[in-house]
Amino acid sequence: MSFTRSDQIIRLYSVLAPLLMLLSISCATVPEGDDLPDLYIGSDVDIVEPMPLRERRALQAAYDSALRPQPNRSVLGVWRPRLQLYHLTGGEDAEGLRARVQNRFGENPVYFSVEMPDANAQRLLNASYARGYFDAEINYNIVEPRDGHVGLSYEVSPGQRYQLGELRYGAEDIDREDTDAEERPEYLSTIDEAILRQLEISELRKGRAYHLDDLEQEQIRIDAALKNQGFFAFSSGHLVFDGRRDRDQKVVDLRLDVREDMPERAARQYRLRNIFLYLDYSVESEDIPEDLGELEELAEQVYVVESSERYRSSIVLNALVIEPGQLYRRADHLRSLSRLSDLGIFQFSSIRYRETDEPGKLDAYVYLTPAPSRVVQAELQAVSRSDDFAGPAVNLSYRDRNAFGGAEELSLQSNAAFETRLREDAGRVLGSYEYGAELGLNLPRVLAPFAVDRARTGSLPRTRVRGGIQSLTRVDTYRLDSANARFGYSWRSNPRLRHELDPVDITFVRPDEFAPEFEERLDENPILARSFEQQFLVGSRYAFIYSDRGIAEGRASSYLQLGIESSGAVLHALQQLSGTDNSEDNEPAAYFNTPYAQFIRTDADLRQFVPLIGSQRLAMRLLTGIGYPYGNSDTLPRIRRFSVGGTNSMRAFAARSIGPGSIPPESDTFEDRSGAIRLEANLEYRFPLSTYFRGAVFADVGNIWDLPGDGGEDEEGEFGFDSFVDDLAVGSGLGLRFDPGFVVVRLDVAFPVRKPWIDDHDGWLVQDMRPLELGWLRENLVYNLAIGYPF
Repeated sequence: MSFTRSDQIIRLYSVLAPLLMLLSISCATVPEGDDLPDLYIGSDVDIVEPMPLRERRALQAAYDSALRPQPNRSVLGVWRPRLQLYHLTGGEDAEGLRARVQNRFGENPVYFSVEMPDANAQRLLNASYARGYFDAEINYNIVEPRDGHVGLSYEVSPGQRYQLGELRYGAEDIDREDTDAEERPEYLSTIDEAILRQLEISELRKGRAYHLDDLEQEQIRIDAALKNQGFFAFSSGHLVFDGRRDRDQKVVDLRLDVREDMPERAARQYRLRNIFLYLDYSVESEDIPEDLGELEELAEQVYVVESSERYRSSIVLNALVIEPGQLYRRADHLRSLSRLSDLGIFQFSSIRYRETDEPGKLDAYVYLTPAPSRVVQAELQAVSRSDDFAGPAVNLSYRDRNAFGGAEELSLQSNAAFETRLREDAGRVLGSYEYGAELGLNLPRVLAPFAVDRARTGSLPRTRVRGGIQSLTRVDTYRLDSANARFGYSWRSNPRLRHELDPVDITFVRPDEFAPEFEERLDENPILARSFEQQFLVGSRYAFIYSDRGIAEGRASSYLQLGIESSGAVLHALQQLSGTDNSEDNEPAAYFNTPYAQFIRTDADLRQFVPLIGSQRLAMRLLTGIGYPYGNSDTLPRIRRFSVGGTNSMRAFAARSIGPGSIPPESDTFEDRSGAIRLEANLEYRFPLSTYFRGAVFADVGNIWDLPGDGGEDEEGEFGFDSFVDDLAVGSGLGLRFDPGFVVVRLDVAFPVRKPWIDDHDGWLVQDMRPLELGWLRENLVYNLAIGYPF
């Protein structure tokens, strides 16, 4: 990358600008001269009457936001560095490089004008009226703390806040004897009835404090309700409130009506006539032609204008909720768009409506632009640990979102990982390797023995079928093979809530190739031995996922996933009902000579993302989980136990390398650490470094535990409410992320802060840190390279 001389100079100014602002503190804020206008330094608003604290704060905020213009930004109300830089760079006469620096770091002066006091007084009065203070009085004084600087001081006496009185609709007045209103047009009768029904459930109740925002929200609410009753051409702007104030009672009586100039079509209910499908639409196409020519009729009054050979037309018809002959409903329109998007095969989708020559009839035009269906992804992860273990992990995935022409998603995922360490004392390699693959098929419909009303769901429900294999080998220790098959459904109940249900989840686990040393360890620990038994897992799983990320920019967002899994209950019930329970003393029941597991397992993943200044973010995560074996099982199967550590967990520790509890790691084995309970928390401060690079400072804390009584002789690995805090491991570090917008490449450098198995200093390592010494860095830093954010 190269920079021009001009770029280098502007970057130099970027560094020197803050210094120039500091050096200019002794300079005058504005140049001297009698012919210059006074600098406006801001306005103060004082509410001089007592009122509840909550209302005072809300009213004060309304007043502060109403004032115009905003004065130049200052430090402690005295020093205005950006304004000073404006003058240092030449003011309004700045040119070239000075102008560029001024535009980026400076701030134009805000001068006082004679119109400003009365204009702001009127704004404060309007803000008072908007919150129901119709008797408010405004007084102000012009203050000059020093020559050339002018401010405003306002005193507001709001008076008593008005409440809502009677709420009537215009059509009701026609039936009153004391009204001289003209006869109401007949075409308004239908919309009058619809609005009256809405006012029956209105929250604008008598006695409620008056607030202009409440009236505007009521207009929007009624408009949304009428849009779902066929009133296609109606809008909230067609509604108007008329108020009559009673100064003695401090009450505002409201009358709602439609505007006199509202067109007749806005009061009309519309029905859909025809639906026209453009299945291979280009955004560069011309507008809708008047004559569509000969069309393919896909269903009654549903026509295909542009067909596509990429997918079947029927899947679009199945996704649409709108139908010919039905009333126009905005909710159906949005549900149809959501379901079309859920198909995953369209790059662009829209539905437009055109009024026909038949009054009250609409034609709908559905435009669909196909997206590329095949996607290939590769993900590389790598870790380098302070104990000389290192190794890569690769994940490959292929996805065809339209495998058979009906928006069926076919996916193939594979993974491989390798980790090793050359142990000089033993002269041999100690490590592990892992590989696996999964084949999945997602269907855009529900396969079930019962009918499902497709129009009731806001999104398109899917049926998921998956199967896979996985193999993990610990060199000179053991090998663990597993095969899994699942059948289930996924659907959204609203844009923020997703559900996943797998009524059938079958896993077969087969351990093999036990080393003699490991067999001895299993003989010593029956609980550990049970977790390594060959067994069936037959159960179900449900997950609830809430996410409001992307709902609104610039606000805090949350993510919550709750999952529950049950295994073995159905098999046990079938054995009991059929009388084939073959369990014996100290031996579990089995199917096809293979024991089956019985357990309940729950887990939770809570994330919070808080925006700070600019593009800075605070990201937080809490992970919890617990598994409880019962009946046919004394412990959780190995593949259902929890673990911590790794690139997306506690980054100062390798994957599955710590716990349970305060049990110390063993340097002469390569045994995975797992437990029945998990507790982990992560905190990450994310900030921009440049256009494509982001930085992070993070801290991770957590551990895993065995259930009380399941640790055998290792009681320090069991969970206890009075001791779990002492078992928490802590890590921290710095992160660098390259984020061009389509992929995130992440490098996290972490180091342990607390190891709970160390007795000295209660496990804390802060006193031993030597971040400036190469030896300490080499022994303690853990490098994590991965694709994507950790959470």
